[in-house]
Amino acid sequence: MQRHLSTFKGTFPRGCTWVPSRVCVVPTIDKALKPGCNSVQEHFPKLQAAVNSVNSLDEWNASMFSQKFRDEPGIACNAIQNLLGDIA
Repeated sequence: MQRHLSTFKGTFPRGCTWVPSRVCVVPTIDKALKPGCNSVQEHFPKLQAAVNSVNSLDEWNASMFSQKFRDEPGIACNAIQNLLGDIA
């Protein structure tokens, strides 16, 4: 996750004084997986551990969204509203 965030940060021009540090990780479920599949549930603690690891670096303010995204526009909308609510 840190590598992805570093890549994201690198897309901003050098000298840019405004690089977002607030990150909301939205767990995504592959559409090919069957609902309730145990392998899905096994990965979420690992994802949360990665979020916690990123936060320990004091460079990012990351959180994990409580809903799992599976190509559902309503959940995507909820994630965006959650981020916007944190800004306000």
